[in-house]
Amino acid sequence: MATLAPSRDLRSCARRDSPRLRRDDRRRASARRRDRGASLSGITTIATGLGLPEGLTEDGGSLLFGDVIAGGVHRWTAAGVETLLPDRRRVGGLELHADGGYVATGRDVVHVTDGGMRVLFSLEDTLGFNDVAADAEGRILVGSMHKRWGRLDEGRAGDVWRLGATGAEVLLDDVDLTNGVAFAPEGDVLYVADTARRVVHRARLADGEVVGRDVFVTLEEGHPDGVVVDAEGGVWVATFDGGTFDRFGPDGTLVDRIQAPGADAVTMCFGGDDLCDLYLATADISSPAAKSAGAIHRTRVPVGGVPRHRVAV
Repeated sequence: MATLAPSRDLRSCARRDSPRLRRDDRRRASARRRDRGASLSGITTIATGLGLPEGLTEDGGSLLFGDVIAGGVHRWTAAGVETLLPDRRRVGGLELHADGGYVATGRDVVHVTDGGMRVLFSLEDTLGFNDVAADAEGRILVGSMHKRWGRLDEGRAGDVWRLGATGAEVLLDDVDLTNGVAFAPEGDVLYVADTARRVVHRARLADGEVVGRDVFVTLEEGHPDGVVVDAEGGVWVATFDGGTFDRFGPDGTLVDRIQAPGADAVTMCFGGDDLCDLYLATADISSPAAKSAGAIHRTRVPVGGVPRHRVAV
């Protein structure tokens, strides 16, 4: 199965142009939050004028993303931003496909290529699908949503579905509002953000089945949105209205933090030849100019990511 191949040791990234990631000091957390939006050394803004950028996925030096507010799937390159799929609504997740093209969420889950689009999965009783990931076998992990942000007392909890060649099944149920989905480096742990409950669930896997489940971390500020895991098992969580991108150790201890360059910290992804670039998506959904207050930024981190698997469904 095709993957993005790193070119160097993922655990020892060069720290050029990297912001200083501050160690956790809970007494200063509120002060850091008040400072959000300030310009930080080492973070470069690469795209502005967006709404709510989601589903960041690097593809050969370019970056794919969806825009939940403005709609569409877009591609960033050094030359600018081009729209690939203008009419797709509420794209929360994107993954590259082994046969070319990409998988996008929204009202259903689709595989998009230059030749068209095919529906991979849909449900009648859902508001749509959010974040997505692929496992080592190329199966899709995707969260279904049955509640809306701001109306969390209505509807039922969501599920994390696994889509494979033999069909679809619920792998993890009772996720109140599903969001970021990411695997540990060995693929034996699945992390799922539950925005409504302000927690990140941790599911332990054996032979592809869930053998244990607990709460990995509960946020003191903000609500978890995007989740990515680095090569040392560190779990990066975008805290959305918390205004930070937080890195937790495998034991759930907060060890590093990047203050979001925008009001809302939305999601992240690793990139670059060594997977030591960290792309950060921000927004400001409470702003009157929310439709154009979103942006994407890039920085360097000391521990890089792991190669992402491609979908093969």
